[in-house]
Amino acid sequence: MNLDMSRIKSQLRVLQSILDRAQAVIKNSQSRNFPYQGLNDSLRIFCAILAANARDLATAAPKQYGVALNAAGSESLADDIARFFAESAEHVGTDESSMAVARLAAVDALISTASDLVSRAERVLEQDESIGGQPLAKSPLWYK
Repeated sequence: MNLDMSRIKSQLRVLQSILDRAQAVIKNSQSRNFPYQGLNDSLRIFCAILAANARDLATAAPKQYGVALNAAGSESLADDIARFFAESAEHVGTDESSMAVARLAAVDALISTASDLVSRAERVLEQDESIGGQPLAKSPLWYK
């Protein structure tokens, strides 16, 4: 079985980026400093909830490879993933290629969901969108 390590490493980089963004949203939702001083508690809590869920997805997704998110730089990454795919394929009675295809697709779906969550939290936090998902209009004075 040939692992698409460039795709896997790319997915791990995206997941790390989502994790970093989620942590920033959580930190900023707790801030009472500019530009977050005008947020009410409902918005702060909403943003923190979405970001925490995005963070959880980003840290759980690499388990589809049998590794942790911080394993991206490991020299044995390809071997660890190949071994995990082989063991999990044997466990469910399928071939390693099918297991790899399914797990890589699952990570793509988790990335999409986590990215959507953190993006939504960022838009609400930046007051570009309401808690209900409607775009918020800003007057020209907002940008001064």
